[in-house]
Amino acid sequence: MTEHILKTWPIYFNAMWDRRKRFEVRVNDREFRSGELLRLHEYDPETERYSGRFIKARIGYMMTAPHLPELLGTDVVVIQLEQMRNGDVCGLVQWRGM
Repeated sequence: MTEHILKTWPIYFNAMWDRRKRFEVRVNDREFRSGELLRLHEYDPETERYSGRFIKARIGYMMTAPHLPELLGTDVVVIQLEQMRNGDVCGLVQWRGM
């Protein structure tokens, strides 16, 4: 099973941590596929540091409509996040309901 490890800025990460955001918009430079795993690490671009928190999720539905690249100017995909788990570098992994 492929697991993609990605940086996520705090403003978006916190919304996912609290389950207000259950999707990702990404450049599809990794050939994402439904069923694969994402490991999203909270990363602050201003300090160039990781917080230690992460979210693991399975890729659900992917929207790759033909007009997305036209609207956003690149090869973009909208990814539904399923089976999300919160964790930190100490090994804590907490399942949270959708």
